[in-house]
Amino acid sequence: VYQYCAFSSIVPFATAGVLDDYVYDRRKKGDLLSAEEQYVLAMQAAIGLYQAHLYSGGKATHTHADVKPSQFLLFEQPR
Repeated sequence: VYQYCAFSSIVPFATAGVLDDYVYDRRKKGDLLSAEEQYVLAMQAAIGLYQAHLYSGGKATHTHADVKPSQFLLFEQPR
């Protein structure tokens, strides 16, 4: 999640941009995401959110009120 990573050393390695731009660029070219691609991206996002919300001492470490595609960093172009 971008807001979480913005304060860490992970951001320089996310060279493929953000999910929102990736999906928008594909749509602009008329190349819509297949159901399989959507599933893979959704699962990766869910796993990332799960890891960001791991509990420590019985309390959630992070909470998000508004999750959107522009908050997810891509480390490589999805295939």
